[in-house]
Amino acid sequence: MIERPVLAYLAQHPQWPWRQRLLDPLTTTRLFTTQVLHGNTAINHLRHLAGMNFSDTAYCNAPRRLPLALLQAVSDSVTRQLLPALDDACRWRGHRVWLADASSFSMPDTPELQEQYGQPAGQAPGCGFPTATLLTLCNAAGFIVQTWDLPLHTHEASQITKHAIFRMQQKQTVSFRPGRKHAGACPKAQRRGQPKSQWLSATGQARSTGALVQTQAEAQVDEPGAL
Repeated sequence: MIERPVLAYLAQHPQWPWRQRLLDPLTTTRLFTTQVLHGNTAINHLRHLAGMNFSDTAYCNAPRRLPLALLQAVSDSVTRQLLPALDDACRWRGHRVWLADASSFSMPDTPELQEQYGQPAGQAPGCGFPTATLLTLCNAAGFIVQTWDLPLHTHEASQITKHAIFRMQQKQTVSFRPGRKHAGACPKAQRRGQPKSQWLSATGQARSTGALVQTQAEAQVDEPGAL
């Protein structure tokens, strides 16, 4: 499953230099995948799992030599191979169900990252760190289909071209009055007693073909932050 996309990438990019060694690109990709699947296990445990003998320094340097495009090609290939097996089990009334949500992560403070991603508002120049938005698209089984790293102040609905259920922020409340938007910002004092729901954003509704009519979703979350 991993060998084919790695070898295809190497064949398509002969200009990328690499040497035949113990930790060659294919072996490194396999080890890196194994490490992640085992919960980012320690290198000592990884050596035991792989039945190989390499130093900590050699393995730490090996993934850094891999082009990001190679890892993306492997991820895309694995997704295409596994997704059809989950297709029938992840449908709602015949429709494929997609779930989208976003988080954020900080990075080292460099001019390039500051320009690309920005930083949270309210932080004085030189006192904050660049922060990116991490957007993921999953199917109903929780299988991650695609990810994006985006500038901090990017709304996830602007990046998704599929029908998706977006989690609205808590400040969004539902109004069923005629002519009103389904969800809109409302002061906290006025939100008491008003129903909350997850609705497809206006952008998402505009892109909808009409095939999926019901855009409301309800979910009971027993653990804070689990949704």
